[in-house]
Amino acid sequence: MIQGALPAVRWLRLAVGLAALCAGTHASAQPAPSLVQAWLAFPDLVDVAWPYAYIRADITEQSQKGARQDLLDEFDRLDWRLRDSGYPKLESSVDQWRKALTADDLFRTPGDWSPAFLLSNVNQNPPLAHIAALGACTPPTFVTVWDADGVRRIEWQSSMQISDVERRAPALRKGSAGEIAVIDPYGRIDRYGVQAWNYADGPIAPGSHVIASLPLKGKAFVWIRDAMAELIAHRPSGIDCREQARPTQEDARRG
Repeated sequence: MIQGALPAVRWLRLAVGLAALCAGTHASAQPAPSLVQAWLAFPDLVDVAWPYAYIRADITEQSQKGARQDLLDEFDRLDWRLRDSGYPKLESSVDQWRKALTADDLFRTPGDWSPAFLLSNVNQNPPLAHIAALGACTPPTFVTVWDADGVRRIEWQSSMQISDVERRAPALRKGSAGEIAVIDPYGRIDRYGVQAWNYADGPIAPGSHVIASLPLKGKAFVWIRDAMAELIAHRPSGIDCREQARPTQEDARRG
């Protein structure tokens, strides 16, 4: 497997070199190191599964910690409503959400940050100075469900569809919003109808998250679903993640 992947890394180094050479013909100064060059310095690059690779930025961490606190404050306001209305099971489910969302403080910037994508989309390369770290995770073997039954993992299977997840987690179809939010490994958020009049299905990748609103009336429950989706989209989608701090400009050029 590693032997077959090495030519791809050599091709990547060649592509970066050609890009730098072309840039050098139009400017006397050496071009600033890019995110692609930074990836070249990442340990065991040939083992990276790119849908589960990510970048971190300090500004993203700050904004997402604030967004998480807003969501936790809403959970606190929701607790008394569920307790006073006699919904102990939903109160327990929200507590599971709270614990899962505060389990760690690792926040990524959603997107495809693979060298192949960056080389073909030169206008979407973030400045290296804005990046705190690069990371890569192992692809998981499960899909995570967030619904009125709490938080749990469902084993992913080849050719799995969203409808397969719904059959194993029927509470997904009982939310008040009539739609579920599905977050793919890159952090993209799509919404799928779960009612007869708006039903939609599609493939789902391992590491995805599926979120439903609580089965109660009120705009707050739709907001909570969407706020959770945005927050979870900013978390790495794999397991056993490893990171490398942003390399210096000289390290990136050497990579």
